[in-house]
Amino acid sequence: AETKNSQYCTLIVTEGDSAKALAVAGLGVIGRDRYAVYPLKVKILGLNYGEKYINKSDLSKLHYGILMIMADQDQDGSHITSLVINFIHCKWPNLLKHDYIEVLITPILKVSKGLGTSTAKEAKEYFSNMDRHRIIFKYDSIKDDLAIQLAFNSALSDDRKDWIKWHTEDINQRREQNLPADYL
Repeated sequence: AETKNSQYCTLIVTEGDSAKALAVAGLGVIGRDRYAVYPLKVKILGLNYGEKYINKSDLSKLHYGILMIMADQDQDGSHITSLVINFIHCKWPNLLKHDYIEVLITPILKVSKGLGTSTAKEAKEYFSNMDRHRIIFKYDSIKDDLAIQLAFNSALSDDRKDWIKWHTEDINQRREQNLPADYL
């Protein structure tokens, strides 16, 4: 990070310290030379509030070329992931256009709860199979802008309630038909 090769480096932000420990264990497989891990505490490293990051050349000013979010695969983790995306969208919307955000997906079904209960062996499996677990956030300008606004803009609370109600009804219909819930 903070070198001419910063665009090849990834900052993995985690839900907390236990998820950080999991990420560090996983990095034991692929190495730490291009990765750093940081548990979220409201601050994202290396982003300047005054910077617009409009062009690809602006990205060379970043300490990390990729921001990878690592959170539990539950409602809490989805909410944290959404809040990070909303924060980036609010402060540096152009970063979304540059494939800056990735999410590390871990198995959703497990006997134990949360990333903090995962073992170092499981972490190494996630990271050794990075292409299988990495999802790049692909930005679809107007559609994604509207979805983020609907989810987080306090002025759209009534619209959000309708959206949630529709989504809940859709899930219930899918459940009645023995179909899986369609999340994304």
